[in-house]
Amino acid sequence: MPQAENNGDRDVERVREELSGRLRTLGIEVADGLPAEEVEDLMAAVEQFEDAVESAGGDLMVDEPPRGST
Repeated sequence: MPQAENNGDRDVERVREELSGRLRTLGIEVADGLPAEEVEDLMAAVEQFEDAVESAGGDLMVDEPPRGST
């Protein structure tokens, strides 16, 4: 079973790196040693924020509030 654990560790690391890269493209600094679970939680929070912005009529590509808001 050590081989399966090793493959699982590599998969977790690969996903952590992928999510870290996506966060960095959004301008979010991610420490290299940040545990995979924390990177996943951070990505989920960003996605939740983006969903909230879009559901309120906001646009993720501009730095302005939704129409009629201040």
